[in-house]
Amino acid sequence: MNMLKKIERLILTTDTWIYLVAIAIAAHLNVIDSKGGWSIFLATVAILLLIYCPLYIFDWFKIRLKRKFNNKLYLTIWLLIFIIYPLFAVLLNSADLFPTSNFLVSINLGGLIMVSLSIFLAVYPLFKDKLEKVNWLKKIHIEPAIIISLILFAMMLASMAVTNLELFWGGKAVDSNIKISKVFIHFGDFLSITFQLLLAYLAGYIFYLINHYFLISKLLKEKGLIIYLFGVVGTVVIFYPVLAQLLIWLPLHQKLEVLTPSEDMNPFHPNNGAAAIAIMLISIPVILTIQWFKQNSQIISLQKQQVQTELDLLKQQINPHFFFNTLNNLYALSLKKSDQTSEVILQLSELMRYVIYKGKEQEVSITEEINYIKDYANLQLIRLKKEIDFRFTESVSNPKLQVPPLLLIILVENAFKHGIEPSEESCYLHLSINSDEYGFEFSCQNSFENHEREQPGIGLENLKRRLELNYGDRYTLDIKKDHQAFKVLMRVDVAENKETHDTSKI
Repeated sequence: MNMLKKIERLILTTDTWIYLVAIAIAAHLNVIDSKGGWSIFLATVAILLLIYCPLYIFDWFKIRLKRKFNNKLYLTIWLLIFIIYPLFAVLLNSADLFPTSNFLVSINLGGLIMVSLSIFLAVYPLFKDKLEKVNWLKKIHIEPAIIISLILFAMMLASMAVTNLELFWGGKAVDSNIKISKVFIHFGDFLSITFQLLLAYLAGYIFYLINHYFLISKLLKEKGLIIYLFGVVGTVVIFYPVLAQLLIWLPLHQKLEVLTPSEDMNPFHPNNGAAAIAIMLISIPVILTIQWFKQNSQIISLQKQQVQTELDLLKQQINPHFFFNTLNNLYALSLKKSDQTSEVILQLSELMRYVIYKGKEQEVSITEEINYIKDYANLQLIRLKKEIDFRFTESVSNPKLQVPPLLLIILVENAFKHGIEPSEESCYLHLSINSDEYGFEFSCQNSFENHEREQPGIGLENLKRRLELNYGDRYTLDIKKDHQAFKVLMRVDVAENKETHDTSKI
């Protein structure tokens, strides 16, 4: 089971397996006309894996390489490995290096597939996002698609018929070529044949509709399998002779007997019933798949709503918790009639503005979150009347990196509340944050005196839950505590979350 989960994880988080599928396709094509069977197939796979291994290695480590190289250098390497290198392999013109000339064909075919896949995987995320934003595409269902396909198929066959009109009306086989000029010349025949063929296809389509919207959706669901089978038999027995008779009356069938499976004038021929049963059976997996996708889409939508609701509740828990502590601090200053009271009120208003307007957003820039932490720390340093070794180092290569609001402040708040404030000796708080366009690392280390706490705070639990909901398993949270120090190191990798939405970096 662990192995299956690892395989599932690899398929969902990487594209490398798609290139392996391309290798399998090229190898299959190599053995279609070969008598070598498995030996040729496995040899082809081995050769293709060896030749195109730079692609797999680069794709497997692409996230690390993006972090290591700048955009221009990464793009250059990508072009060399995914475009130039496969095309160079395609240009190989000597078959003497391989057991048979078929291997050369497989190498060339594999190279072309690799180039096509590389370009497709680079542009597909942007294409996919745009498609998801097109409202009319979301309204397309399987039924209109089937009807359109039937119309096009009927038009194609009618075009072939009028292109070879004499052969067609003579009841002989027609060629598959189509001449548009003849379609226009015999446009009346084209429309007539198209319409009659379409009626024949729609007769079969009726059985799909009955099976989809009544037999499976209603009868099977409410009455069970046995009653459903009776419903299938009843539908076929009642409808197939009626529909067959209607098709028999059409002029095209009267002349050529081509519109019913039986190809005669008997509507009760068993072939007509067998065709209806075949349509019902073939449609079952299609219908079940459609229903599964609809149910799965609803489940995913409900899960997203539940996650967002839980995140909102966690934010509501964080905000009152923070302001409760800050107002207590402000109250203490007011009792002392401190000259810093007005300054603290001003800074508190800035913090409240951030929480009210930015806290409700899904994400904010990491720069905004850092500034919020600085304001909060300054507020605490003003209030506390003790010597504190406070340091905050930052290295932010991408100021626009998006993070959930009010995420990092939890660690800083806990450091002040449970580490700095209760300390009776000298204390320190060292913060550092490092980030690039693919993730960030936040470190919070503070002095700690081993005072017993009545009950654990909600801050860390909320932090863990928010990290889990926002990033899944793409984060680590290391917490270490001893008698003198409390250390927390948070690492978050947002590359997988953002990579599929950013094709500018390939």
